[in-house]
Amino acid sequence: PGTRSLGSAGSVLLMLVAAVLAAALLPVNLVRTARTMRHSALLSIGVGLLTVLLAALLSVLLVVICIGIPVAIVLLLALALAYLFGWVSAGWIVGHKLLAQLKIKATLMGETVAGTAVIGLVGLIPCLGWLMSLVVSCWGIGAVVLTRFGAAEYPATLGSGVTPAGSAVAG
Repeated sequence: PGTRSLGSAGSVLLMLVAAVLAAALLPVNLVRTARTMRHSALLSIGVGLLTVLLAALLSVLLVVICIGIPVAIVLLLALALAYLFGWVSAGWIVGHKLLAQLKIKATLMGETVAGTAVIGLVGLIPCLGWLMSLVVSCWGIGAVVLTRFGAAEYPATLGSGVTPAGSAVAG
């Protein structure tokens, strides 16, 4: 039990470090990803679940053929980064709403860290925490995929030069 608690505390700490880094280095991407999470929640969860399943299957296939091992490693690292960024984006949503309800003014970083801590702690609840963590993970990964790590709006706006189908608009 003691080792599990230490590992859980380490996971929450890792998420808090990721929250600080994302809020400091990629604030626009963070907000853009969170916006997609809010406005396309079910789509984000579905895309996230499919992404995790496809990455798992593809990684196994790449490892089996041996020559694909480096590609499998890169794929799993990208999935891990998407997981972290999506989790932190969900943290900003929770922190922003929670601190607004408490009438506490905070910076983007403060909101992100507070919300990420809350999600991390709720994820530690026995029996239900794993389910909440799974949903938040898929929700975040899906939004990260849809926004390309927050680099693009989803859905693409007419002024962006890209149609929702992904083809360039002649201009």
